[in-house]
Amino acid sequence: MIVAWWSMAWGAPECAAPTTVGDLVEAVARAELSVSALDADALSAALEDADGVVPCLAEPLSPDPIARWYRVSAIHLLVSGDDAAAAAMFRAARGLQPAHVLDPTLAEPIREAWAAAVPGTQTRVLPRPAEGSFAVNGTAATVAPEDRPYVVQWFADDGAIRGTALVGPGQKLPFPVAPAPVPVPVPVPAPAPVVVAPAPAPVPVAEPQRGHASRGLALASLGTAVVAGGAIATAAALQEEVLSSPQPSSELSGLVVANRVVGYGAGGAAALAVGLGAGAVIVGRW
Repeated sequence: MIVAWWSMAWGAPECAAPTTVGDLVEAVARAELSVSALDADALSAALEDADGVVPCLAEPLSPDPIARWYRVSAIHLLVSGDDAAAAAMFRAARGLQPAHVLDPTLAEPIREAWAAAVPGTQTRVLPRPAEGSFAVNGTAATVAPEDRPYVVQWFADDGAIRGTALVGPGQKLPFPVAPAPVPVPVPVPAPAPVVVAPAPAPVPVAEPQRGHASRGLALASLGTAVVAGGAIATAAALQEEVLSSPQPSSELSGLVVANRVVGYGAGGAAALAVGLGAGAVIVGRW
C-alpha cells in the first residue's frame, strides 16, 4: 500500500510489462470487497497489486477508476493510523466524485473522516512537458490541485503514454519538462524629446520721428522771425516818417498809433519766433 507519495514511469525496472486500465479496475474491485468483508490482509494485497499497476499503465486513465483507487487507499491508510495521508486521499477522491455516497455500513470513524475531507479549490500551474501533453486525474490539464495528490499521465506527441505517476502536494513532476521561457525584456521607449519653442524675436521699437517735429518748429520759428523782421522794419519806417515830418506830432497821431501797433506786433512776433526756435532745439535733442 502507498505509505508515501511515489512516482514511477512505464519502462522503469520496476515494471516487468505494461499494464492496462482493466488490471487497475480488477485490483481496486478486490480491495473494495476486502473493505466490505473487513479483511485487512486481503485489502493490503489488493492495494499492493493496484499500486503496481498504476506506474506501468500503457493506456489512458479515466476519472472513475482513479477515484475508486483513491477511496480504498484512504480507508487502508486510516485503519493503518496515517490520518493525514488518509485525509489527503479522501480529498482526492471527493475532488473527482463530490456526489459519491460512502457505504453507510462502514465504521463511523471512516465516515467522519470522509465527511471532513473537503477538497480545496486552489490549483497550481504545471510546467510544460518536454514534448506532448499532460493529463491530470484522467483529463487533459495544465493545472493540478494544491491540497491533495493527483495522477499525472504524460502523453507523447503521437499520443503514446510515456509515463504515469502519483504526485503528492507540492512535489515536482517526475517527467522531463520544457525549460521555463526566458522573459523577453519589454523595451522601454525613450522619452520624447522636449522641444522648447524659440523665444519670439523682439519687436523692434520704432524710433520716434523727432526730426519732423523739430523741423516743423524750426520752420515756424523762421517764418515768425521773418514776420517779426518785417514788422520791425515797418515800425522803423513809420517812426522815421514821424520824426522827419515838419508837422507837429499832434497832427500825426495816426502815424504814431500805427507805429506803436506795428512795433508791439513786431516785438510779439520776435518773442514767438524765439520760443519756437527754442522748442525746435529741445525736441531735436529728445
